[in-house]
Amino acid sequence: MELCLTPGTDVAVQLLKSIDKNSNNQISAAEQRAYVLTVNRDFSLILDSRQITLHPVSFTFPTAADLKKGIGDIIIEYETAIRQKGILQHQLQLKKQPLQSGMYYLCTDLYSCF
Repeated sequence: MELCLTPGTDVAVQLLKSIDKNSNNQISAAEQRAYVLTVNRDFSLILDSRQITLHPVSFTFPTAADLKKGIGDIIIEYETAIRQKGILQHQLQLKKQPLQSGMYYLCTDLYSCF
């Protein structure tokens, strides 16, 4: 699963403050990993009434300058083991946990192939 977060200019400064903990206007690898873990805690994926564990495998971040301008995407790729044999129809839900990070997200597309 790929999660693409596109913060607009209205929230970019607040988001950068939550990611760039040392306020040096650079997003270090450690700060990126910490934010990915925060996002991971904020969401749960449910397939056919069962919670699926998501494991982040890669991520990319824009520069702090691009983030402030609202022109950068944070992309997080996840993997998970799903074993559903013989079932042709599934129910897939992406749920936001109650404000653990204080951030809000807008999900515009959720697609999966089995």
